[in-house]
Amino acid sequence: MDSIVVHCEGKFGVNEVRNNWYFEVWNEPDWWYAGFDPQYLTLFDYTVQGLKQGDPQVRVGGPACEGTNTSQIGTLLDHCYNGTNSATSTKGTKIDFITYHWYADNATTGITGNVLNANNSAAAQKLVVNLLKSYPSFTGAIFCDEMGPTYTTSASQRDMQQSASWLAKTVHLLNEGGASYPPPAMFAYWAISDIYEEVMDKTSNLSFQESNYGMLCRGTASYPNSWDIEKPVFQAYRLLHKLGDFEISSSGGVSTSDGVNLVATCDSNNNAVQILIYSHFASQSTNSAATDNITLNVTNVPWTGSAKVETFLVDTTHSNTYTTWVSQGKPPTPTNAQWDAIRQASYLAHYDSVATTPLTGSTFSKTIPQLHYYSVMLITLTNPNGVSVKRSSERMTDNYVPASLRTEISNGKMMLTLPGSGQFRVRLVTPNGRTLISERTMGTSSISLAKVPAGTYLLECSGLEQNFVKTVFVGK
Repeated sequence: MDSIVVHCEGKFGVNEVRNNWYFEVWNEPDWWYAGFDPQYLTLFDYTVQGLKQGDPQVRVGGPACEGTNTSQIGTLLDHCYNGTNSATSTKGTKIDFITYHWYADNATTGITGNVLNANNSAAAQKLVVNLLKSYPSFTGAIFCDEMGPTYTTSASQRDMQQSASWLAKTVHLLNEGGASYPPPAMFAYWAISDIYEEVMDKTSNLSFQESNYGMLCRGTASYPNSWDIEKPVFQAYRLLHKLGDFEISSSGGVSTSDGVNLVATCDSNNNAVQILIYSHFASQSTNSAATDNITLNVTNVPWTGSAKVETFLVDTTHSNTYTTWVSQGKPPTPTNAQWDAIRQASYLAHYDSVATTPLTGSTFSKTIPQLHYYSVMLITLTNPNGVSVKRSSERMTDNYVPASLRTEISNGKMMLTLPGSGQFRVRLVTPNGRTLISERTMGTSSISLAKVPAGTYLLECSGLEQNFVKTVFVGK
């Protein structure tokens, strides 16, 4: 442990490791490997002592208990504040943060679990917060660093739009607890990718394995356009990311029960308003083809004149790679053409065309005649004469700023000279927001325009540090 800290601080910097790293001791020790008490407490003491020898200021914590055993947080805190340290034979052990895991179908005292139950996570966070009130000396962060719509290994809901609406509702409810019940400082979906060993099929080498845990499909190793294709739940994160800095009042939703609910936000300079509408049901068997008719009224829009209106949707037919794969007959190893179709379905889709709409005074209204069950919609209103401001230090970059980008179109290909080194993602987008091309590329490259109709398009290019936009004309 000492050597790990010294190595990491030497490679990444002392301040980086001290301020941004969290050393969590073990994973679900209540059932995995060591057992919990007393073996885990001994392991915790020796691990923390070694980390402190590397740097006494690094942050350490645990116990990463699985959902049904959150009471073990109290066991660890009792030991850290009142017990004898196995490594030093003195009273107490350093602890800076608490971690736990929670899935929708976890159940414990007062909480009934079932797949897709979005109310459970808010209830679990309240349970942990209430538990910590018995330990006033603990002032550290609470992390839920493993969560999802189910912990089972055979639930296709993880691949479907049901997980998207579950996530939207879960995050919304976690943020409605007020000062008494703040959301976790970390709320981490398990897992990012389908490429990991816990449930991955190792015998048939499937490239699209249904019911895997990840937000990104595994893909076929020999075909780059199949890599990192987003499932609907990833699109829900994209929509949540587009919300503004401040929540504003809204009404008309169902709150914690099944059905349609909403949350509204605005940016810090009042030049943009975002309304997230989701339809979620805790039952796995609810008909996803059923719909509700929605009328949205936004009053007191903080500017007058007109608004640029953009509406994104994740449902059974929008932003949904899973239903595209199902329509192909669920091929375990899709062909390159099938992967291309799945990739096309992975782009965040618009519900209708982007338009600048006159406001009625300070009021905006929109009707959605058929919002599918298990769907997530985001409606954004932007002041066309204002500048939307986002907390760039706390958000992933999703806005494009003008900069130089050299393009040349010839022989049915677009030649790109990208500004700077590194990998970029290039998208060719129609005026109404439909993505025609999305590819990853580096430096100078070419992109085929063989299937692109003549017209004017927006060329977006995004990298880790730089983002660019350019209007291009494709002629035949």
